[in-house]
Amino acid sequence: CHCGKAFSHKSMRDRHVNMHLNLRPFDCPVCNKKFKMKHHLTEHMKTHTGLKPYQCDVCAKKF
Repeated sequence: CHCGKAFSHKSMRDRHVNMHLNLRPFDCPVCNKKFKMKHHLTEHMKTHTGLKPYQCDVCAKKF
C-alpha cells in the first residue's frame, strides 16, 4: 500500500486500498446506496425488511 502499511492477506490489503480510493463496490439492490464493505451492505439491507432483531435490555425497544 502506498501509505506504508503491510498486510499478511491480499484480501485485507485490497480492502485497505479501497478505503484510500474511496471505492464503494457494494450496491444495495433496493435503493442503490453504495457501501465500502460488504458487512455494511448486509446491515443496511435490514432497513428494507422491517425486521428489528435487536432488543434493548432496559426498555425492551427493538431495533
